[in-house]
Amino acid sequence: MLHRAFLAVTVWVFLVVPVWAESDLDRLARAMKLDEVAEILRAEGLRYGASIDDDMLAGQGGDHFAQVISEIYQEGRIVSAIRAGMEVHLDDEALSDTVAFFSSDLGQTIISLENSARRAFADPTIEDAARERYEATDGDDRFLQQLETYIEANDLVEQNVNGALTADYNFYLGLAEGNGAPRDDQGMLATILEGREDIRADTQDWLYGFLMMAYSPLSEQQMDDNIAFSRTKAGIALNTALFEGFDGLYNQISFDLGLAVARALQATDL
Repeated sequence: MLHRAFLAVTVWVFLVVPVWAESDLDRLARAMKLDEVAEILRAEGLRYGASIDDDMLAGQGGDHFAQVISEIYQEGRIVSAIRAGMEVHLDDEALSDTVAFFSSDLGQTIISLENSARRAFADPTIEDAARERYEATDGDDRFLQQLETYIEANDLVEQNVNGALTADYNFYLGLAEGNGAPRDDQGMLATILEGREDIRADTQDWLYGFLMMAYSPLSEQQMDDNIAFSRTKAGIALNTALFEGFDGLYNQISFDLGLAVARALQATDL
């Protein structure tokens, strides 16, 4: 968990803005490259919106639907949601420790590796290859064992599964509101939960494939240090902040997507 200003501009900013004007939250956002992360997630969202157009609107969404998707996945919205989660869950000490970790050489390496891997996963061929690598890796492999420890320490599988299920439910709520039709919330929730194990299996394959690709350049000691940070008070608080920030963001995004699909369907029926 991906810009640069021209040197002259950067120098000018530092000359006229006091150093204390940048908060620890600002420093953390910069160290974790949240602007770059938002850029990547926006690109993913635009691709996802195009797939919704193909699958649910038979490719008839047109420029208007594409514009709605673009507005839903605004980069500023993404950054704001992540920062909001951090502001709530990171106290001064945790914030300071998190800034120190991600400003370090290892922290910067981790962020760069994660963002590079996330960009690479835009190519389905690369994602498939990463999943296959994970599936072919022997259980005694030391790196795989480290990944297992990291994933368990951060509860990444269950947190992502719960987030996916909740997002699906919010998509349904948006679709239902847009259609103005009677809702069967319990029936839809039951249908969504039926797919929980399939979502868990897919999430696990994706996570291991992604992290195996992202973290493979790290040494064994660097990976151990990454795990160690995730177990600190600051690491636990950051994990909570990120999941709550992203869950809130994607629940609203999913609702907005459902609403957009319903309105697009109504427009095509007119």
